Formats: sequence, structure tokens, C-alpha cells
Amino acid sequence: LSLLFSVAESNAQCDPDPPAGATCGEAPLVCLEDLCDATEDNQPDGAYNGWCGNMTAIHNPQYFQFIPIATDVFFQIHVGNCDGGQNELQAAILGSCPWSGAGEVLDCNPGAAEGSTFTMSASGLEIDSVYYLVFDGSAGADCDYTIEVAQGVYSPQLQSDIDWQLQLPGPYVLSKMRV
Repeated sequence: LSLLFSVAESNAQCDPDPPAGATCGEAPLVCLEDLCDATEDNQPDGAYNGWCGNMTAIHNPQYFQFIPIATDVFFQIHVGNCDGGQNELQAAILGSCPWSGAGEVLDCNPGAAEGSTFTMSASGLEIDSVYYLVFDGSAGADCDYTIEVAQGVYSPQLQSDIDWQLQLPGPYVLSKMRV
């Protein structure tokens, strides 16, 4: 008996629900570990020329919120297929929303090529505060990406986890919840 297997990218865990925000104000709080998505043709929410070094600009951003449960966070991101633009994915960890440029960027990658894997990290973060990840196709490229590792961040498991958290009166310490 011979079995043939075809290895193909599965979209079962892709296209997060809710989807990435086109602006940082629309950024959802979702589980980032193993999240896969793709940059889309949307308009930037500001002029961010030079946000991650010379010759960087935001063209088609996607935003996600995250909440640190440790003072240090680490992300490992794999870049899948890219079309158009410079066939590269740009990404950053942001310390605030709205943001106006490089001053709020805690770490960034100005352009990772199709098929590559890169890391980003930030230290000294305030536990239980909201931070942001932004992904952007370099020069408007449409790129698939997967967050392979998300360490030090709160990971809601169900939409009900997020809904419950949003209904709490006053401050609540997320770091005491399941990590």
C-alpha cells in the first residue's frame, strides 16, 4: 500500500478572528502563538517614513495588541510567500497607539525576505499594559507570515476570555491568570 502525502500550507489557523486591525486603534487582542495571516491592501493610518531606519515607510499595515505577562517579550516570525513591492515583510513592536514614528518603536525589522525567519524582542515592558505588533509589506508587498513563537505575552484562548476581561471593573492583573 502506498500513500502519497502532499505538504501544503494549511489555512486552518490562519485568518484570525477577529482579523488584524488596519489601524492600531482597531488592533484586536488575539492569541499570537502560531497565528498566521497576510498583509492586505489597506491604507496606512499615518505617515511613518523612517520608522525603522532609512527608506522604511508604512504602506499596508496590520496591527495586533498584546499584553506582556513578563518584562521581556520575544517573537519569532516566519515570512511565507510575498507578491509585489519588494517581496519583504516589515514588522515592529510598538509602545503606544496612536504612534507617530520611530520614537514609539521598541524593536523592528525593516525587511525580511520571503522564506526567511526573523526575531523581535523588547525588554523592560510594563506587565499588564497594552503594546502592539505591526506588520507591513515593504513597498506594498502582500506577504504571508506566521508568528511561530510569542513568549512573555498573555494568550487568550477563547473569545469569552477576552469578553470576560473587558467586563471587569477597574484594573485587573492578567499575569495572575493562566499563562
